[in-house]
Amino acid sequence: MICWEFEEFLSTLLSDNDEGLKVLDFFDRNRIAPQIKIFAVYRYLSRSVSLRELGRDLEDFGIEVKHVSIWRWVQRIGKRLKDKVFRKRERRVRVIDETKIKIRGDWVWIFAAIDPENREIVNFHVSKYRELPDVLTFFQKCLKNCRNKPVIITDGGPWYRWPPE
Repeated sequence: MICWEFEEFLSTLLSDNDEGLKVLDFFDRNRIAPQIKIFAVYRYLSRSVSLRELGRDLEDFGIEVKHVSIWRWVQRIGKRLKDKVFRKRERRVRVIDETKIKIRGDWVWIFAAIDPENREIVNFHVSKYRELPDVLTFFQKCLKNCRNKPVIITDGGPWYRWPPE
């Protein structure tokens, strides 16, 4: 199972749009083999281990790396993936909700869309505001990941009310 998921992860990284791109091209420095870096990022993103645990696991293979370095690898790969991580597929229903959290002293809203049939996150959006323009931006991002127009379930907040046609 892990081999198939890892192959899918690699194919997402090296999509058809990146003609001639090689694994070596992802990182500026390659003191540690890029293949090991990408596998470490995959293990972290699949929620197998924390950054510190992953650093200790790599030490077992004779690779000394700090957890901060692994975090930088994750950031570098994240820039490559951008919106590719969410799968485009047909969906019957989407459940959408938002929550308010404090980040570095400022309050922000996180909107999330979930497919309740398989509990997959369809997309998410972070905004300083919870108003109709933010909701519309979020819905546009979500529609990129749906081949059809699914039923949308919300908590009925006024920011989800559409202007009359």
